[in-house]
Amino acid sequence: NQVVIEDIQPEVFHQLIRFIYTGRLTSTTMETMAARLFAAADKYLLDQLKSECESHLLRQMSAENCMELLLLSSDQIHPADELKKNAMDFFRRYPREVMATEGWKKARQENPNHSIWNLL
Repeated sequence: NQVVIEDIQPEVFHQLIRFIYTGRLTSTTMETMAARLFAAADKYLLDQLKSECESHLLRQMSAENCMELLLLSSDQIHPADELKKNAMDFFRRYPREVMATEGWKKARQENPNHSIWNLL
């Protein structure tokens, strides 16, 4: 008997289960998969995990990942208003720096019709 979960990577699901049982994640885990854990926590209604991931992502925001975080915050089932607000504020403060990154180019290329472009 198996349960097949196709929309989450096995390593992310493993850490999600670890968090459910222990209430903790390593700093390495947060460094390597905070955004993916954030999305999974949102989907599975794990508010504490989502909050911890969001705090980590806010501390790590940069010109390179600003658009990724803005898109991530906009695509959640349940609002990620703080992350979205901070990413928007970061973009408004550093528009040239953000638009000069590969993260910006990738976001424009992979999400050309996303509603977030109307906000910028």
